[in-house]
Amino acid sequence: MLAEMGLFVALAVLAGVLGTLMGRAVIGTTKWFQRLKAPVLLKPALGAFGVGLLAAVVSNDVLGGGLATINEALQGHLGWQLALALLGLKLVATALTVGSGGFGGVFTPSLYVGACLGTVVGAVAHFALGPGAESTAAYALVGMGAIFAATMQAPLTPIVMIFELTRDYQLILPLMLGCILAVFVARRISPRSLFQEILHQQGVVLGHEAEVEVMKRGHVADLMLPPPVTLSEGTVATEIRRVALDEGRSPFVVDDTGAVVGWIDADLLAKRVLHGDVPADAAARDLMTDVQLALLYPTDTLAGAMLASARSSAEVLPVVDHERRLVGVLRRGDLLAHYSDKVLGEQEEAVHMHTTGGAVHGHEVGLGKGMILDHIVVGRRWAGRTLADLALRSQTGATVVEWLRGEAPLAIDPNAPLDHNDVLAVVGTREQILAARRMAPTRPGVPGAAPR
Repeated sequence: MLAEMGLFVALAVLAGVLGTLMGRAVIGTTKWFQRLKAPVLLKPALGAFGVGLLAAVVSNDVLGGGLATINEALQGHLGWQLALALLGLKLVATALTVGSGGFGGVFTPSLYVGACLGTVVGAVAHFALGPGAESTAAYALVGMGAIFAATMQAPLTPIVMIFELTRDYQLILPLMLGCILAVFVARRISPRSLFQEILHQQGVVLGHEAEVEVMKRGHVADLMLPPPVTLSEGTVATEIRRVALDEGRSPFVVDDTGAVVGWIDADLLAKRVLHGDVPADAAARDLMTDVQLALLYPTDTLAGAMLASARSSAEVLPVVDHERRLVGVLRRGDLLAHYSDKVLGEQEEAVHMHTTGGAVHGHEVGLGKGMILDHIVVGRRWAGRTLADLALRSQTGATVVEWLRGEAPLAIDPNAPLDHNDVLAVVGTREQILAARRMAPTRPGVPGAAPR
């Protein structure tokens, strides 16, 4: 009945909340057992004792995977009072088992909790709508899919799985509605699924999250520099021209309390001076740029600072305290350097290369953990010398792993002389590769002639 769709919506919302609660219970219990000062082998025993106590005091239906209870729910034989009690008990039992390091997972428990939740909502439907309502088994089946979808934040898997099991076209609409809406609710409560949260707690960053996560871990205080000399609002034009034009920097302007009120763009000021648009009696307040200045705090993340820098035309952003007083500056170049080191240098990199006879031509190959493979073309300065003479490893830390002459690979003989236009494949960090290239100037236009 159309009126039942409202009950399926309520079931989906409850599933989204319970699925998230189940994940948080597992994470929270895991943290508690990790902090517990007890032998490692004793922790699963404590979890098992808690589950056994629940079974002895209330019901042994909380033990195991609970397939018998799920079958009763799917046949409509599970009472709603027992289902309501088992719903809460299974949440606690699952958290104790998984959190203590015991054997088990969350797949079957999520189906168990979903079946119990669906049974309770199905009982409400029969009470409100009478015998014409859908069977409690249908509610139990949708509840199973919705809880699983909310816990894993994966709506398609339970939809396909349950439809393949039942082949019931009449159930597909409430099933899709329940699973998708449950995930929608779960993501509003927690942006990560249970497994993603577990990986996050262990310090594992997924590939698509790596760049943002690295920048979120750093703060502006880590990269900011001491504050430069500022100008007051009443500073005269001659002093401003000395600072902005002669020293080539864009100064910040502060008021009488020391709060930053704006900045003077040195490039824009130079253009105005050339056009004669700067009056002799102009003060700093008159020459400030109209572009709004982005203010950073030392506690801001570097991810937020990168966003502010991207939206600002200023190369240097002010770092202020809560009274807007200047405590430091953050340079865009330092941000980009940090991003390059932490994201491009330390994260695993995809390997894309073209090979000819085993050589890498024109492509830097990321080997992960900051190591790269690149090549150096031997110039006239190195021609006739040997690898032993150059001592690249001791001088720069870079290592030669391949030696090509034309298309033919040669044995790496440290005492053999190098020929002009030989290609050396070198492994090291970017700094080491650049240091090796500085030792080997090559003719313009040859790959490797200029550091990338």
